[in-house]
Amino acid sequence: MARILLLEDDKRARETFVDAFKLMGHESVACAGVRDAIAEYDGNGRVDIIVSDLNLENTRDKGGFRFFEHVDGKDPWQAFIMMTGNPELLSDEEKKKLAGHGAVLLGKPFGF
Repeated sequence: MARILLLEDDKRARETFVDAFKLMGHESVACAGVRDAIAEYDGNGRVDIIVSDLNLENTRDKGGFRFFEHVDGKDPWQAFIMMTGNPELLSDEEKKKLAGHGAVLLGKPFGF
């Protein structure tokens, strides 16, 4: 069983992920915002993998990438999946940083 930290601002999507992870036998902690995700990551122990949306609260601010940078600064080997329906918002440099640290960039929409 993996412990998954999910950062997803859309409530329905967040609940769907939590249900899917549970059905697959994994424990998950779901956060709706970057501050909550940072607090969870920094304060509550081991996380096997992080699954994060790139854009939060229907903005183009790349909050998920800011969270990735925070995590990367603490543990560059942390497994990380970045989801986005707007990969064009990431610069080539940001895409290289994700790839260089083993993060997966997953395009939306997708299915389980």
